[in-house]
Amino acid sequence: MTTISVFNNKGGVGKTSLTVNLAAALGKRREREHILVMDCDAQNNAAEYLMRYSISLGDIPEKPLTICDYLDGSCELNDIVYNASFKEGRKTIKSTIDAIASGKDINHVDFSSLDVYKNMISELSKEYDYCFIDCPPQTVDTALAAINAADYILIPITTENDSSFSGYNMAIDLINQFRDAGVNDIVKILGVVITKTKDNRSSLEGYFREQAEDIFGDLLFKTAIREAQAVNEAFVFRNPVVYYKKNAPVANDYKKLANEFVKRIDKAEGKVF
Repeated sequence: MTTISVFNNKGGVGKTSLTVNLAAALGKRREREHILVMDCDAQNNAAEYLMRYSISLGDIPEKPLTICDYLDGSCELNDIVYNASFKEGRKTIKSTIDAIASGKDINHVDFSSLDVYKNMISELSKEYDYCFIDCPPQTVDTALAAINAADYILIPITTENDSSFSGYNMAIDLINQFRDAGVNDIVKILGVVITKTKDNRSSLEGYFREQAEDIFGDLLFKTAIREAQAVNEAFVFRNPVVYYKKNAPVANDYKKLANEFVKRIDKAEGKVF
């Protein structure tokens, strides 16, 4: 299993939307692939997004068990893993995506050992091809543990200004700290994804897009995710956009990103020469 932490210490860059919709696009791209989404943010937006439709069907309890429940000994690890179902047109689609919720008290958990998430993921690794970790927009202990558990970091940015670009520098600093401390010498930056780009770009957004290309070079994914009402509607109905409006331009953005993502992972892991 390959583990990817979706991280930026700047809020409002579309981390949760990227995590959920990229995972869904990957699951649709290769239905034989099994994907785990672990929500490590106290807001639980990613897990709630993925679980809500299944909860409405009665397949998942109204109050799912969480990482907090597992860590306090209330349940077993497998008890907090829930399969996500989605709606495509009038059909209910049972996906190959499972979700784990953090719990609202996750920021009060003792992370004196940063291996908490790493150990959980290790136990589940044989069951999945990819694990996405949705990180909170702060460098709190739960985010540090999430990065420590990762093979790669995926960084979403926006180009309305350059404030979100600092998330890259923060990720590099954390990677270096982990390496210097001998904690994790494997994790590396997978790439940077531009989100919320507008179809009709202003000259200022065009400027920051060029800045991103200059700063990040080959780390910048060619595919950018456009800002679209379909994404907002999909979030309201808790249905990933590749299911909610599968032919929308933004759904195609995610499908292209999924293809690029797989190629980049394969290249990084030596599967493509």
